[in-house]
Amino acid sequence: MENKILNLAKGVEEYIIKNRRELHKIPELHLDLPKTLKYITDELDDLGIKYEVYKDISSVVAIIEGRGRGKTLAIRCDMDGLPIKEETNLPFASTNENMHACGHDGHMAVLLGTAKLLKERNNFNGSVKLIFQAGEEYPGGAKLLIERGVLKDVDSII
Repeated sequence: MENKILNLAKGVEEYIIKNRRELHKIPELHLDLPKTLKYITDELDDLGIKYEVYKDISSVVAIIEGRGRGKTLAIRCDMDGLPIKEETNLPFASTNENMHACGHDGHMAVLLGTAKLLKERNNFNGSVKLIFQAGEEYPGGAKLLIERGVLKDVDSII
């Protein structure tokens, strides 16, 4: 089983790396992430995954339906950056005065990779809700999404 999971992950490794590097270039702050929001929704469109956008809080909630009825698992990632100037000189370094210094670019990339695997394989029952949440660092984007009922039909969340 471990080798099977590892092989599945290796199948989306380049996709995840590409997304992390592109997202790393465009860190945005708090609840105002228009470039990040566009990047995520463009990727979800390419994958053929349905989603709802919460533009006022720059968050996206997508859903992948399995092949049969079952429970709903939510997987959440954070999207915002920090007001830190990056000085790495990497080819994918931040293009503005902010930085994904906490790994949120990686979180988004891994969730997109997970979405790609789930959509392509679709060998599960129930559904998976993908939560791309802004405002983790400040001012509490999770609370705003919860208040809007995003978790009302969720059985478990990771």
